[in-house]
Amino acid sequence: MTIETFRQLSESPIILDGATGTWLQSKNLPSGTCPEKWVLDNPQILAELQAAYCESGSRILYAFTFGANRLKLMHHGLAEHEVPDYNMKLATISCQVRDQWNESHPDKQVYVAGDLAPTGAFLAPAGTLTFDQLTKIYQEQAASLIDAGVDLFVIETMYDLAQARAAVIAIRDLCNLPIMVSMTLEAHGKTMSGNSLTDCLLTLASLDIQAFGLNCSHGPEKLGEWLQPLLSISPVPLLAKPNAGLPRQEGDRTIFPMQPDSFAHHMARLADLGITLTGGCCGTTPDHITALSQMIAKKQTRQSGRPAQLPAMISSGRRYLSVDQDLLKDMDRIKIDDPDSLIDELLDIDDNEMSACLLELPDLSELAADDLLNWTRALEEAQSMIAMPMVFVCESEKQVSGLKQVLRYYHGRAGILSENPICVPGALLLN
Repeated sequence: MTIETFRQLSESPIILDGATGTWLQSKNLPSGTCPEKWVLDNPQILAELQAAYCESGSRILYAFTFGANRLKLMHHGLAEHEVPDYNMKLATISCQVRDQWNESHPDKQVYVAGDLAPTGAFLAPAGTLTFDQLTKIYQEQAASLIDAGVDLFVIETMYDLAQARAAVIAIRDLCNLPIMVSMTLEAHGKTMSGNSLTDCLLTLASLDIQAFGLNCSHGPEKLGEWLQPLLSISPVPLLAKPNAGLPRQEGDRTIFPMQPDSFAHHMARLADLGITLTGGCCGTTPDHITALSQMIAKKQTRQSGRPAQLPAMISSGRRYLSVDQDLLKDMDRIKIDDPDSLIDELLDIDDNEMSACLLELPDLSELAADDLLNWTRALEEAQSMIAMPMVFVCESEKQVSGLKQVLRYYHGRAGILSENPICVPGALLLN
């Protein structure tokens, strides 16, 4: 699938699939076992579920590779060299379901999304995992999914913007397939790492993703409440894949109480808002997707008035600001000569809700690898301590390559102040 094909498809409502994990549990997936190994031992169970989702109206199936990254599989005792084969075989199950369906339903084509999800580890300095290590983990998984024949990617249930960003970069280093990203939020409306949904949208949409939204977290009402403010600023279609209501515990079982008709009724309100990609997460079944599909078919909802591009806003990943000439004039311009002084200089700035910093770095384009690594480490550490969005001065074309390398590790949407028409992926050009 090309990005243009996805754009055309998403002009009308797209029905995603429903839950897989909770369905497998209902089919006697043993507690504590490796779900991916169990599915490969019982592939017909997944195939039957995904065929049922096709019948229910799903246009995009998620390959069962949510937990198939290296760290998760090794936690279950698998060897590192087994990771590519597991991803290939798991995605192949979904691709075979897709191919069989498409052959007999040429007017209702179904697509398969390779699924990347959290590793369970934390990035430094909160954890021990480096950004490059994480990117490599996602790359090896994504490469196998591409080889298996997936049509696009979904990065889902992400609780940390920096890790979602690593997954996007990993995919983009390999291919130009469409990417959907969905975060998951805590009850207070931010990710576990403290990112707001606006921070996430600004950062990820600037990296050329094709859809953005939420999955899991809560039921339909709460996801709609969180997503609605993004409609006026998002140039990409919004996605909602909620649980079947808030879970409750009955003995040793987790119950998701929302029935298919009620689920579809609440999801219809999200469609009325203009959220065009809808499906289900924990507790949803083919019956939920059937009810949703029938409800959406009556509406033929389209998102109207989607902005052509992101607004002039920058983000640190934990705070976002609109950029105008007054902000540019008020920013403290700091010249940083070496990476060791970066944090000290930033800590001296008055860090308030309306502040940003303007950084003038030396030319980094010809630095040795070790010296450049010192700059990237300093930037990552600074981001963990300071919430201010950052704007970087770029006074010559020569500086662009060095800035690109360093800003690969900036987990927000940086500003670039330059008189030249330069392009740094993920950044907002200011002049």
